[in-house]
Amino acid sequence: MANIRFLSLNEFPIWPVCPSKAKLPVFHNLVRLDIECSCQNWHILLALLECADNLRILVFCSLPSRSEHGCDQALEESVPKCVSMSLKILTFKGVYNHECEVKLLRYVLGNAKFLERLEIGIFSCLKKQGRLMRDLLKYPRASMACDISFFFEPYQ
Repeated sequence: MANIRFLSLNEFPIWPVCPSKAKLPVFHNLVRLDIECSCQNWHILLALLECADNLRILVFCSLPSRSEHGCDQALEESVPKCVSMSLKILTFKGVYNHECEVKLLRYVLGNAKFLERLEIGIFSCLKKQGRLMRDLLKYPRASMACDISFFFEPYQ
């Protein structure tokens, strides 16, 4: 597993019962992670990021959550090294303007010192698209070189 450079994960039914301090392998060579995850499983996302110090590209697809209660607790812990030191591109798909999605975007923008590009996929049926885009552009950024772009996705 140490030689894996690209990894793609879907949210599995076992994730909700996965302990928050589960021991995961270290992915020294991982440069791209594509992951589908709801906010109640962010502890797994952050655990994976802790094991991938050289991650450059993160493609994150936000899945609907049964509950947003406590979903941001995982963000209150430490910032994974890859987020602060090596992440260059984040593509965030499936934004429906839920509070937890905005918190994750603010978390990355505020901590990713070397982020060059943030691509945000917003559902085309969202009524307040313009306001969400304006708000996201105003958030503080750890990387002044970060370009933010938006694309519209059909609601499924």
